[in-house]
Amino acid sequence: MRNTGGFTIVEVLVAVAIFAIIVAILTSSLVGILGVNRQSQQGLAITSDVQRVAEAIKAAWTPEPVPKRLAISDRNAQLAASNSKALYRYSLSCVPDLALPAGAIVVITSLDKRGNAVAGTGTAAPALTKTCAALPTAAQVTAAAATAPAMKRVVVTGRTGNKMSTITLDLVRP
Repeated sequence: MRNTGGFTIVEVLVAVAIFAIIVAILTSSLVGILGVNRQSQQGLAITSDVQRVAEAIKAAWTPEPVPKRLAISDRNAQLAASNSKALYRYSLSCVPDLALPAGAIVVITSLDKRGNAVAGTGTAAPALTKTCAALPTAAQVTAAAATAPAMKRVVVTGRTGNKMSTITLDLVRP
């Protein structure tokens, strides 16, 4: 008597082989997807770092807003101090408390009123490590105003592995 209710050994081996092939295909696809995800995460991280540096530079060289609720004399004094501090930092290419992430490079180029590069400019990241006076004196601001270019082009580049991100800012003198 034959038992007709089960599978033969050949049927089981064929089923296991088909299952193994399907698992191998899915595993290689999953590994590929995870690799693309890892590369995307690296690209996002370096882009975020570059954007953070660019925003810190922009914030340091832009006058701080002054509350409108102040009396006019207090508001004007605070506005003048804010403009002086921004102009001083801008002219010296100084950004206080800026920590450049690994692999980041900042190049600052002075531009004339038409946006053309001024000869002899293009300072790299060490220019940003200068310490700035918290509130510059009137003499410091006057000296800064005399030497500050009309515009500056700030190029922030970050690189990690084979991923690179660049942000370019053209900032007008405060």
